[in-house]
Amino acid sequence: MGSHTATHIDAPAHIFESGRTVDELELASLVGRAYLIDHSGKTEIGNDEMEKTFSFKDKSSEIILLKTESSDQKFAKILPDAAEWIVKKGFLTVGIDSESMDSGEGLDNHRILLGKGINIIENLDLKKVEPGYYGFVCLPLKIKGCDGAPARAILLQS
Repeated sequence: MGSHTATHIDAPAHIFESGRTVDELELASLVGRAYLIDHSGKTEIGNDEMEKTFSFKDKSSEIILLKTESSDQKFAKILPDAAEWIVKKGFLTVGIDSESMDSGEGLDNHRILLGKGINIIENLDLKKVEPGYYGFVCLPLKIKGCDGAPARAILLQS
């Protein structure tokens, strides 16, 4: 099994040579209040879409979850201005239901998010989850010196 198999967490070392490894992540930033945004059916997700779906909400969440209904055949493209929006709003962690926060055309979103110390969780199973607030726990396997690790993610009704 690889370090980026199934639901997993990317550590800054995934992109940055001197970045923190998965065993050095602050576990407290992977546990907290989450808000799930449903972007199902969208082909591109940018700043405007993020603002429309979150602008009126209580902004006290540490974690943002993106439901895109992505599959191996069709990915929603997360634009770099959406990653900048996540940074600007002060989230500690972002999770997505696709294989990557980037659409394969480079790793701009990874650089933006991991460069600011924001955790990335990929391949979440959000198929049966409605938008809204949840308690969230996602803990990676503690693999010393690794750039990512499989993880178990749990949503709790808040």
